[in-house]
Formats: sequence, C-alpha cells, structure tokens
Amino acid sequence: MVEQYANPGEREALLLITTRTALRDAFLDTTAEIEPPLTAVIAERLDDTGVHTARVLAASVAAAVRIALEGWLQPPGSSEVAGAGGLVVPTGSLTDRLRAALTPLAPSFDAAERQSQS
Repeated sequence: MVEQYANPGEREALLLITTRTALRDAFLDTTAEIEPPLTAVIAERLDDTGVHTARVLAASVAAAVRIALEGWLQPPGSSEVAGAGGLVVPTGSLTDRLRAALTPLAPSFDAAERQSQS
C-alpha cells in the first residue's frame, strides 16, 4: 500500500493534486475505492469464504490511508483537513505517514492469518 502512494512517477500528479481543492477532495475520496480489490486479496489470502474479516480489514486499511493522506495534505497550523481551499504544502514524508497509520493494523492482520491457519 505504501508503494502505491510513494511511486516517484506520481510526484507531478501529487503536485497538481496539492494545488487544486477539488482534486485534493477527489484524491482523498479515492481511498474508498481500494476497499473492494483489497477485500478480495485479503479474503483469498485468509481463505475467508464469508469475507467478513477481509471486509473489516480492508476498510481499516482504507481508513488508515485516508487519515495519513489527510494529515499529509493538512495546511500547517490548521485544525481543518485539506479542502479548505488555497495552496497546500504537504507536510512530512507521505510514506512515513502511511507506515505510521498502517502499523496499528499489523496485529489484526497477524491474528486473522493465524486464525485462518488453524
């Protein structure tokens, strides 16, 4: 997931996104689109025919990615999420923010995998 958002070839697109409010909002909304394919991959890996666990885990990943992106695109010193208008200068490393947001989910993924193996 981190690699998807950290692709160096995407820097120009990210620059455009950070300078246009509508594009920032649309970019943040795309995080929900990762849920269905991620659910399928997780369900396959866990051999989860009910898909409930996979859906919860995929939704958690999508939420973590959105939170990381919102924090990255939040104007410095602002308590509002990006979308308030104007130029936004991304703060910090996006890959570091993504890793930090996804780290708390690791135990859930590990538990789900152990459960599927038993």
